[in-house]
Amino acid sequence: MAGPLFDATFASMVLILPVGLASGDLDFVPGLESHLWLVVLALSSQVLGWLLITVSLPRLPAVGTSLILTLQPVATVVLAAILLAEDPSPLQLLGAAAIVVGLIVASAGRTSRTREPVPEQA
Repeated sequence: MAGPLFDATFASMVLILPVGLASGDLDFVPGLESHLWLVVLALSSQVLGWLLITVSLPRLPAVGTSLILTLQPVATVVLAAILLAEDPSPLQLLGAAAIVVGLIVASAGRTSRTREPVPEQA
């Protein structure tokens, strides 16, 4: 089949369809404006974001790239609090703290290693 994303989407549809039918608010034909907003959302947050990540991966050091990608959830919580005046939940703060602590622990465990000279072959 199509894979895990299809399975998750299909399972969500099967589980939520009865709720929509029972409430009477189910609309199978969204308007043109709704479709346009979905296209804008897909292009801006997904396509553009992943395109930038994919283009930058070969150009940046692996350590920097992994650090930036790992800090994305923390940046999301911080930017939502600053730009949107959202109050992060305790679980979000705990998750952000866990990420930062994990990065500190991983960085502290790294030691500078010197390469041993490779013996020359005669």
